[in-house]
Amino acid sequence: MSKELAETLGELARQKQFVLIGDMSHRELPVISAAAQADNMQALKKAGVKHLFLEVPQDMQPSLDRYLAGKIQAEDFYKTLEKKHPRALETEMGDRPFNVQLLKMAELAHENGMKVYCADHRSAKLKSLQRPYEDYAQQGGMVSFEEYLEKKHTSKMPDGSKVSIFTDDRPLAEFIAKRAGNDKAAIFYGAGHGQTSYGLDEILGEDRTARVEISSEKQGKLSRFFTRIAASMEGMTLDKDPPAAAYYANSNEVERFAPKAAADLVRGNIELRGLEQSKSGLDGEQASPATRHEKAPTRRSSAQPH
Repeated sequence: MSKELAETLGELARQKQFVLIGDMSHRELPVISAAAQADNMQALKKAGVKHLFLEVPQDMQPSLDRYLAGKIQAEDFYKTLEKKHPRALETEMGDRPFNVQLLKMAELAHENGMKVYCADHRSAKLKSLQRPYEDYAQQGGMVSFEEYLEKKHTSKMPDGSKVSIFTDDRPLAEFIAKRAGNDKAAIFYGAGHGQTSYGLDEILGEDRTARVEISSEKQGKLSRFFTRIAASMEGMTLDKDPPAAAYYANSNEVERFAPKAAADLVRGNIELRGLEQSKSGLDGEQASPATRHEKAPTRRSSAQPH
């Protein structure tokens, strides 16, 4: 789809240990379609990348391993995911067409010799807090689960910025660092994880981490994305450092544009109405019909040549 994007990823992977490929929206299919390309995985392989970390709940790892080993079909993976994590599909991972591309990326990485990880720790953490929340509510703490998390599980990072269970990337960074060791790794995650003052790149080390952002809107139209980011990061400090590269993707092309820092892009002009709209998931735009019905990957038999 884009030789230039593949070349950029390869070059950054040669320079750094970690490449964070930031998905600017889990709802825009062209973004993940641009990332889930054979050229990209081949370029990362040539640069020495050995691991790919995905924003998929960690308890999906057995299903992903079985799929990549040819022991189950793609449909089995989707059904397990949708049964175990219906909320994730609404908020973090997108819908079925998005997950088709996510699984395609995992398969391409696997074919290029990478170990693929389901890295998202938050679902397990949320489940572990359900019972304490119920106890808290029974004792008179009549608040919603989200309000409980905000009240009891919000902390500050070393730079003073505020994080919640949803935005604290320290457990994710620990997971990545432990499994990658000294190897090179690619991380396909929401771009917001690198757009705060103490995000994933700062925790892993800015000297060894490069960020690339992919959006489905051109440079002059990015404010809508940042209403979403601001909504999910209330109380957090946006990053003043731009990514190494930024790309625009639609169903036909991938185009590079000059990157800007998250702090520069918002410039304080996010309207409260926009924040409330983004909180509610009222996007107003959908991916084109042509891109929302791409064929799901077909699981090849392990006996067939790759």
